[in-house]
Amino acid sequence: MSDSTPPEMPSNIPSRLNTVYRLFLIPLAIVVVSVGLFYAFGRLTFETKKPDDYLYEIKTAGEAKKWQAAYSLAGMLVTEKNIPDDVKKEYTKQIIPLVENKNRYSVHVRTYLLLALGYLKQKESVSVLLSELKDSEEDIVLYSVWALAVIGDTAALEKITPLVDDTRPAIRKISAFALGTFGDQKAVPALQKILKDPVPDVSWNAALSLAALGDSSGSAVLERLLDRNYLNTFAKLSEKEKEGILLNVIKSISKIGLKEARPKLEELSKKDSSLKVRQAALEGLGALV
Repeated sequence: MSDSTPPEMPSNIPSRLNTVYRLFLIPLAIVVVSVGLFYAFGRLTFETKKPDDYLYEIKTAGEAKKWQAAYSLAGMLVTEKNIPDDVKKEYTKQIIPLVENKNRYSVHVRTYLLLALGYLKQKESVSVLLSELKDSEEDIVLYSVWALAVIGDTAALEKITPLVDDTRPAIRKISAFALGTFGDQKAVPALQKILKDPVPDVSWNAALSLAALGDSSGSAVLERLLDRNYLNTFAKLSEKEKEGILLNVIKSISKIGLKEARPKLEELSKKDSSLKVRQAALEGLGALV
C-alpha cells in the first residue's frame, strides 16, 4: 500500500447498528473500517499514539499523513470504550472545523473524520453533519447519514427522509438503513415508498427498517430473503453474507410476528447448511407461537 493512497475498504459486509448492523452491502463498508483494516495497517503506532497526536498530524502534516492520521483516529475511537464524555466533546470540537474546511482537507480525510464524529456520538456534531448532506461528494453524504444514524438525534429524520429519492443507489441504501434507527413512525411512508426500489438491497434495507419500527409492510421482501435459492442469484454474496442476511431477517420476522413465514422457517430449521441459521430459525418459530 502506497503512503499516498488511502486503503480500500472491504465491500459487501453485513452488520447491525451498535454491535450488529442491519445494513447490507454498503459500498464502503463504513461500519468496519476501523476494526480489521485498522489493526492490519496501524496497530504498531496505535500502541504509542493518542487521539491528540493524530489530530495534530491532521492539522499539520502533508496530505499522505493527513489521511493516515484521520484513518487511525477513527480506528482508535471505535476500539477505545472508556473515553470520558468531556474528552469526547473536546475531540468533537476539534474535528468539526476540519470537516468543514473543504479547501484544506481532501474527501478521504473528511470521510474518516465523519467516521470519527459518528463514533464519538456527540449531539454537537449534528448541525455540521446535516449541512454535509448537501455536499456534492457521494462519500461525504454517505458517511454523514451513517454518523447521524449512530448519534440518533431525531432532528436528522426530516433531512434524511428526502434522500430515499436520491438518484444514487448507495445514498438510498444508507438512508433506508438510517430511517429505521430513529424509532420514529414518521419514517414509515418514506420506507414503504422504496420497498419496490429497482436496487434489491435498497428494498431489503427498507423492509428491515420497517420491521425495526414494528411495521409489517415489508413482509413480502423479508419472506423472499428467507429463500436461499433467491439469495444464490446474487453472485457477489459470500456464504457468510448470506448467513448474516438470514439471521437478521429471522430476527425481523420474529419482531413483527410474521406467522406466514413459518413454513420457510421450518424448512430452514431442518435443512439449512448453517447451524446458526438452523438455531435462529428454531428460535424464530418459538417466537411465532
